[in-house]
Amino acid sequence: MKRRMTRSRSRLADEALIIAFIASAYLLHRYHVALPPLDMPRFWPWWMWAGAAALAALLAFMLARLGYALVHRVPYRERIFRTPVKGPEWGYVYVLANAAMPGVYKIGSTGGSPQDRARELHTTGVAAPFTVRWALYCEFARRIEIQTHRLLTNDRVSADREFFRAELAAIKKAVRQAQEHVTAARAH
Repeated sequence: MKRRMTRSRSRLADEALIIAFIASAYLLHRYHVALPPLDMPRFWPWWMWAGAAALAALLAFMLARLGYALVHRVPYRERIFRTPVKGPEWGYVYVLANAAMPGVYKIGSTGGSPQDRARELHTTGVAAPFTVRWALYCEFARRIEIQTHRLLTNDRVSADREFFRAELAAIKKAVRQAQEHVTAARAH
C-alpha cells in the first residue's frame, strides 16, 4: 500500500531549499568566512566563486518559485479535484470509535458499508472492535474525507494516521463543511 504524504512534494522541495539557504548562511557566519571586497574578485579562491554562485542560483530559484506561486494561484476547484480518486465517487464518510481509545475517532471513507469497514479494521493489533458512530452517504466521499482531515489538522493524533481527538459534534460539523466546500468547488 502506497503511503500518503502529509505535505506535497513541491512544498517539501521549497522547505529543503529554504533550509539549505539558511544553513549555508549560518555556516558562513559561524565560521567567520571573510570574503574579500567585492571590487577585488581576483583575490577570491575558486571555492568562494563556486559557493557564491551556488547561493545566488539558489536564491534566484527560490524567488522564481515564489513569484510563480503568487502569479499562478491554483484555483480552488483544481486544488480539490486535481488528482483522480480511485474507486467510486459515491460512498460513505464514516466516523468510527474504539473503546480502547476513548475520545479518539477515526474518520475515513469507503465505497462499501461502514460496518464492513469497522470489521476489517478489527485485527490482532487492535484491542477492541470499532463501532460506527456516524456515517454520511454522499458523492465525492473520498474528497470530502480529505477535506475533513485538512479542517481537523489541529486535532489529529498522528500526522500519518486518520485518528482525531475531537468531539463528535465538531467532527460532524467539519464533515458537513467539507461537503459544502467540495460541492461548491465541483459547481464551478
